[in-house]
Amino acid sequence: MQLERDWLAADAKGDLTSLRRIIADDFIGSSFDGTVLSKQDIVPERTGPGGFAGATVGDTNVRVFGDTAVLMGVINTAGTPPKQIHVTLVVQRRPQGWKIIAAQLTRIP
Repeated sequence: MQLERDWLAADAKGDLTSLRRIIADDFIGSSFDGTVLSKQDIVPERTGPGGFAGATVGDTNVRVFGDTAVLMGVINTAGTPPKQIHVTLVVQRRPQGWKIIAAQLTRIP
């Protein structure tokens, strides 16, 4: 759960160093419209707040399977009106620490 919080905090601050550390080089994800994403697609080229600036973590469940964990939960956006996003993250413990290796985000209508 801490990795999810770290990811949202780094995104909110535009902390590229932390985002590059948190997101695995071989990351694969799915955007809201179903497009397949890579690390290069989600880590911005420049600093500045990202799309999750001000977002908070809602209900979250984590299951750990050895060096891999699956997180399923809700992110509460800071927009007006605030929205909720279902998030599924797959994280893996690697020699450099825990990394997000896959993600699926779905807007809640």
